[in-house]
Amino acid sequence: MRGLNLKLGFLLVVQILIAAVLLGMQAHDRQHEDRPLLPVSFSEVDEIRILEQGKAPVVLKKEDNWVLPEQQNLPVDAGRIQELENALSSVRLGWPVAQSSSSATRFKVSENAFNRKVELLDDGKPQLTFYLGTSPGYRKQHLRLVSENEIFAAQLALHVFNSNDQSWLDKSVLALNGDMQKARVGNLNFSLEENEWRAQEEAKAFDADSEKLQTWLNRFKTLRVQALADEDALKSLDLNAPSLQVSITSNEQTTTYDFFKSEDDHFIRKDGGHVFRLAAHTYTTLTEVDRAQFEADLSEGAQEEQDISSEDTTSSQD
Repeated sequence: MRGLNLKLGFLLVVQILIAAVLLGMQAHDRQHEDRPLLPVSFSEVDEIRILEQGKAPVVLKKEDNWVLPEQQNLPVDAGRIQELENALSSVRLGWPVAQSSSSATRFKVSENAFNRKVELLDDGKPQLTFYLGTSPGYRKQHLRLVSENEIFAAQLALHVFNSNDQSWLDKSVLALNGDMQKARVGNLNFSLEENEWRAQEEAKAFDADSEKLQTWLNRFKTLRVQALADEDALKSLDLNAPSLQVSITSNEQTTTYDFFKSEDDHFIRKDGGHVFRLAAHTYTTLTEVDRAQFEADLSEGAQEEQDISSEDTTSSQD
């Protein structure tokens, strides 16, 4: 009888141990349930910080518009924000690949060694903070939430989290909007009349090639800058003496572009505002203009009529 009790007691202990193991496994499974990286709606985020080697560009949302507060509140490229939102919203955290402190150092997701530290805030309150480290594969990064030890292999591309604030700048910040009615460049003046461009040089009219002129003007609509000019670049420029000035009237509002050149560097300014770097090719296509470029070529028929008219005039004089 006593032996039977011992066997039953042993079986009970085994059952208890098995139950404990199963409960532990279930708890572990719940702990690592598939969950979204972004715990809130991206619309609730109004500040983004991306830290890399001491550089931490700040992107702020002001009245539904994203700006760069450390770059004179210049506008942010909406495409970059959308790309970031899509990337964060698509990531889900499942089973971790590691969780030790030595692994965090090896995968560069530790507090003192990381490739990127990304912070998303709402009214100054952190909503999501994580480290990005080494890449375990194509378009993947090791990731660790700042408040956890688990390290994940997340489907993320590092370029989405660029720490150069100029990369977030809306490069079309100086692009012209609206329908153009007038333009002035140097001593050339153009005006749109009945869907045809009329041209003058020093108050003397000449026939303009509307198609060529419109092609040149349209370049201001697709104008893209490279970056905001830094202080050293500004010191090399005489902002009171642009190399060329172009004024364009669209929707009854006149916009003035000033162009500057310093050795091999090229710059542009709109309406006396910020100065931006400009690609050399863009600078050339916008500034190397003259009458010959826009003057219409007379057709052979028109040229013959002019010659006949000249002969008739000569004959009548004879």
